[in-house]
Amino acid sequence: MTKKFLFLAILVFLLFASSPLIIAIYNGELKDILIISGIIILVCVMSIYEYNRKKGN
Repeated sequence: MTKKFLFLAILVFLLFASSPLIIAIYNGELKDILIISGIIILVCVMSIYEYNRKKGN
């Protein structure tokens, strides 16, 4: 995985995941905000972890 592909993958995921997050923030649904934010953080951390693991090989 190249650095360009890593940032592109994170950017595309954030574009799709941000719309439900914005709607949840607008409606004030705390549970949905926490779940969506947790998923976004988890995906970003796993992507960076995989990038570092592949880079080390």
